[in-house]
Amino acid sequence: MKIHLSVLLVLGVALSNIGYCGNLQPVQSDERWEFDGDLVYDNAFDLTWQRCAVGQKFFGKSCVGGAMPMTLSQAKEKEKDGWRLPTHSELLTLIKYDVKPYIDDKAFPGFACCYYWTSEYNSDREGYYYVLFDRGDSTYRDESSNHLVRFVRSGRLQRKLGGANGSASQ
Repeated sequence: MKIHLSVLLVLGVALSNIGYCGNLQPVQSDERWEFDGDLVYDNAFDLTWQRCAVGQKFFGKSCVGGAMPMTLSQAKEKEKDGWRLPTHSELLTLIKYDVKPYIDDKAFPGFACCYYWTSEYNSDREGYYYVLFDRGDSTYRDESSNHLVRFVRSGRLQRKLGGANGSASQ
């Protein structure tokens, strides 16, 4: 019996250092992210995320200021230059279950809690999905509700020379 408990303890410690993503494939958190100021590239899913919620600014090594809750249509109006609302499954990949709120604070420092819009409509429930980072799950609501926004774009963003930050307007 002692051997079995030891194996479970070692396995539990090993798994606590691995993030599980939407497809349940382990991704070492040290290998997952590449940082570039106010942006972070996700090697596991080939996505570039803005590290701050809309309304916040990246200053030093953290997001500061107040995030702006908004309706879904207000959020969609801010999409530009390839920056967009994430899909439901994309936003769920940011959930990290071994911390609260359930998000990697190294990748998203100064995280504004807690409810974030996705671009996906749930036709069975007649509402748009949003992710609840204080609970580590998601649900749906009508588009007139106010939630926070974090933009994403597919692939790795190549910044232009001359200091352009590549961020969507916030």
